[in-house]
Amino acid sequence: MFNRLIPEKYLIVLLFFALLFVCLIFPVIRDQTRDRPVLLNLSLTAVLILGSAGGFRRRVWTLFGVPAIFIAVGFTWTGLFVDYSWLFVTNCLLQAGCFLVMACLLLYRVFTEYLANWISMLGAVCGYLLIGLCWTMLYVALLHVNLEALQFDNPVTAPLGINNDFRISFSQLVYFSFVTMSTLGYGDIVPRIPLALTLTWTQSVIGQFYLAVLVARLVGVLPSSSLKIQSEMESPH
Repeated sequence: MFNRLIPEKYLIVLLFFALLFVCLIFPVIRDQTRDRPVLLNLSLTAVLILGSAGGFRRRVWTLFGVPAIFIAVGFTWTGLFVDYSWLFVTNCLLQAGCFLVMACLLLYRVFTEYLANWISMLGAVCGYLLIGLCWTMLYVALLHVNLEALQFDNPVTAPLGINNDFRISFSQLVYFSFVTMSTLGYGDIVPRIPLALTLTWTQSVIGQFYLAVLVARLVGVLPSSSLKIQSEMESPH
């Protein structure tokens, strides 16, 4: 559907802007309002649809991507009207799984079909943001189950759910996720339980591994692409 109406490279551009909105703009807007998180659901739905359409091939997207996104989006919007703890946690885990799968598929397509151009750079950034967003949803689910999972020096709360219960804000968990993945480790948020410890160290390892593989891939691709272009220019027509 979407990958027929919109060229795939433009889907990656749209996904990039949707991820920027979720990770940079929405946290500030959300933390200033007590309304239901309709805006967050809209932005996450856009990320799920654009990410799946840009990552899956057309036939695979129709067979597997559409049903998976339909289930994830269904859980997302159901949470606006039904306030069950298990539903909220399931929604977070489904979204986290979708984001991780989309990141892997997107990176595979970027590095096999869009080498050494601006689409590959944008796709790599999208993959990094999707991984960070995946762990953000895992931290959200973890804190919903156990409020003592993370210790905050300066907790920032915001209303969440249909009852506007105050929980740790989405923006602070986005911040913690990307600080952990980049291994900055400011120490203002500390994991307190074994599962939280496991999530943080695995995200740190994946973040560093991601950057190492990305740089190695680009270093291997860019010179060969330059030589190919140079040989094409020098070859007689």
